[in-house]
Amino acid sequence: MLPEVALRVETMFYATFCALAALVGALPLGAETPITPPLTVILDFKQAESNLVVEEMKRATEELLSGSGVQLTWRMRSEIGSETFAELVLVTFRGTCSIDAATPRTAVSGPLASVHVVDDRVLPFADVYCDQVASVTRAAMTRADLWNADQEMGRALAKVLAHELMHMITKSAVHGAAGVAKAALSGRQLLDQGTTMEPDDLDRIREEAFR
Repeated sequence: MLPEVALRVETMFYATFCALAALVGALPLGAETPITPPLTVILDFKQAESNLVVEEMKRATEELLSGSGVQLTWRMRSEIGSETFAELVLVTFRGTCSIDAATPRTAVSGPLASVHVVDDRVLPFADVYCDQVASVTRAAMTRADLWNADQEMGRALAKVLAHELMHMITKSAVHGAAGVAKAALSGRQLLDQGTTMEPDDLDRIREEAFR
């Protein structure tokens, strides 16, 4: 089995991105962005997915990465035929990617997501463990949040996905000092719309994407 960079749950519902450190440069602010092919994100859900959750996840992920200049396109794995793509990543979603009355109200231990690594290089393959993401998110939700459970779950998944896309695009396990790219996120931060990708991390993504 390939080694993995894993996002895990710790005490107080903290999701820890366990990874090796690496140094990645950044483009200076205001640098002109060259044209690059879009990155196709192939989504593979192992259980039935909620359209509302998936669409909110896509929207929020694009918003989180918008400052990087990377354009995302989306495909379901079941839709892929003989198409070819210039740049792609495959993200497999395992478990139930939604929140309902059956979702545990306490965080379930275990990884929230992981990417495969070979020789310290992150490969374009990630796994998201929806049962864990749902339980961490549910544990941090207020009663008011439950009225929009699909949207809240979609936004939580977007932060997990954006973090893993950062690793896959930069091909590195380096983390940021704050925001979505930092090494640990609480359940509340997964829900908070103020938790975003920091400018330095967007610059790192841009540098690798437009190399």
